[in-house]
Amino acid sequence: MKREKIVEKSTGNSPVNLTMSVVANKLAEDEKETLLMHVFVKRQKPYQQVGCAHSRNVLIEHGGGGEGHEAGFSALELWLLGLASSVGTSMEDYANEKEWNITSLQIEVEDEVNEEGYIMDLKFYITAEGLTAAQRGEMFGAVRQECKLLHTVNPNVELYFADRLVKDEIGPAD
Repeated sequence: MKREKIVEKSTGNSPVNLTMSVVANKLAEDEKETLLMHVFVKRQKPYQQVGCAHSRNVLIEHGGGGEGHEAGFSALELWLLGLASSVGTSMEDYANEKEWNITSLQIEVEDEVNEEGYIMDLKFYITAEGLTAAQRGEMFGAVRQECKLLHTVNPNVELYFADRLVKDEIGPAD
């Protein structure tokens, strides 16, 4: 897979613009398809940016964010939302491939940080209704290995999956 990263930084009195383009070659069934992903982040004021993807915008706050802060998401919140969403999509794809019927799917992600503030582990608490315990276990194992966005997580960060429908079960994401 080919990836290209472009970073632009303006100088002077103008705000810092960060542009990242990712070009990935994806093989379709009998054809080669190029997928272009492009995001743009522009500083609004100190520690506040607007992120743009296609025609959609999101406010990103680096000084605040977190619970009780209404203006925007922190970069960490957006990252965790992206991971949870990607895991959910991978689970739906896997269940559809197996012709299983997920009636409800909810994924919660919590991080644990060390004294320096670095993420040590991520815990995915998953409620996948409509499947048997064996089906959920099989799906969790497959998604741990196949979810593309999970592969971008630093290998020093431990990943755990917990089945909310089974009491007190949490295991490492091999």
